[in-house]
Amino acid sequence: MTSSYPLPDPFGLACRTGAWGAFEYPSGSTFGPVRLDDFEFVWVISGEATCTIVTSDGVTRTEHLTPGLLLLVCPGTVQTYAWSEHGPTVHGFVHFRLADSAAAGAKSWPLVRSVEPGSTSAALCHELVRLAPSAGAVLSADDLHTMEAVCTLLLRLFVSGAPPEQQHPTHLVHLEQWISAQWRAAGPMSPLPLDQLAAAVNVSPGHLSRLTRAAFGVGPVAAVEAARLHRAAALLTRSNLTVGQVADACGFGSPFYLSRRFRAAFGRPPSAYRRDPTPRPPLAGQTPGQAAALASWCARTQSP
Repeated sequence: MTSSYPLPDPFGLACRTGAWGAFEYPSGSTFGPVRLDDFEFVWVISGEATCTIVTSDGVTRTEHLTPGLLLLVCPGTVQTYAWSEHGPTVHGFVHFRLADSAAAGAKSWPLVRSVEPGSTSAALCHELVRLAPSAGAVLSADDLHTMEAVCTLLLRLFVSGAPPEQQHPTHLVHLEQWISAQWRAAGPMSPLPLDQLAAAVNVSPGHLSRLTRAAFGVGPVAAVEAARLHRAAALLTRSNLTVGQVADACGFGSPFYLSRRFRAAFGRPPSAYRRDPTPRPPLAGQTPGQAAALASWCARTQSP
C-alpha cells in the first residue's frame, strides 16, 4: 500500500483507558467548544451531527457527519458539535496518543474519510465500540494491548487510504455470482461453455467476450479456467490433497491434464508450485491491471 501521507509508527500509539466507546446525545444537544490535548477518532453510528473545528493553525472547518464518515481530530484542535435536532444521535469515539516521531506528519493527514459498510475500517470501528470498558471497569493489560492494536490499524488505514475494492462491470459481477452458485451446487468446478455463461447473464456470447477481454484481457472460457486454476493453486498450498485430488476438486479430471494447464498458466508444474508458491504471471497481452482484475474476479467466484 502506498500513501502520499507520512505513516504513523505502528508501535507509537497508546489509547487512554476508558476514553473510547459510544455515546448517545439527545436531540438538539451541543458539545464544546473544547480543546483536544490528544488525537480522537469520531464517527456517527446513527443520526447526524455538524462538527466545527479550529486547528492549531487557526484554520476553521465545518463537517456534516453522517454514518459512513470517519473524522480524525488532532491535538490542539478546538471542536464544537451540534447534534441532530430530528432525534437522538449515537456516535463512536476513541482518544489516543502517538509518539512524537509518529505524529510528526499529522498536520498533513486527511480530516475525514469515507468508510464503506463491510470494509475493514467499518469492522474496526465496530470492534472499538464492542471492546470499550464499561463505567468503572478496569481494563487488563491484554485488553488494552488489543485496543491499541485495533486503533493502530484503523489509523494506518485512515492515513494511507483503504485499498479500493476491485469494481467489475455489472454483467461480470452477476456472472461471478452465477458461477459461484453453480459450483457450490454441482460439486467439482467443472468447465462452463461460452453459450451457457452468456445465457446466465442475458447477453450474447460476443458481448460477454468483449466485456471479459476489456476487463481481464482474456475471453470468458479462459477466465473460468483461470478461476479453477486459482482454486487449484490455493488447494496446493493450503491443504494436504494430492495433485490428483486437487484435479478432481477443480474439474480437471486427471493430474496429467491439471499439470499441463497449470504449467501453462504458472510456468511450473503443481508439485513445484506447492514447494515454492509464487504469483501467477500476466498472460500474453494482458496488462498488470487486467491480471489483478482477473485475480480479484477469480477469488470472488469462490466466495461463499
